[in-house]
Order: sequence, then C-alpha cells, then structure tokens
Amino acid sequence: MDAMVKDHEKDLAEFQKEANEATDPDLKEFAETTAKMVQKHLDLARKTQSRLQ
Repeated sequence: MDAMVKDHEKDLAEFQKEANEATDPDLKEFAETTAKMVQKHLDLARKTQSRLQ
C-alpha cells in the first residue's frame, strides 16, 4: 500500500502542476478532471493503508 500511496501522491502533484500551468484549454481541463480522480483514489488508498496498520 505504501507504494500505491506514494505513486498517487506523485501523480496528483504532476496533474495539479499541469492543471495550473497548461495553456491549452483541453489539456488544462483534462489535467483538472484527472487530478480530482487521482485525489479520490489517493484518499481511498490512504484510508486502506491506515486500516492495514
């Protein structure tokens, strides 16, 4: 689970960065939408991780 949480944290940071810095509207929208999804997955991964410890 630790690796999954770390991967999601890394992915979230990258999508948030792209959402903030993208100049192409379609890319910006994709990054924003994907960041929200990754955040939800990260929250679930953290919740699962805490239950396993």
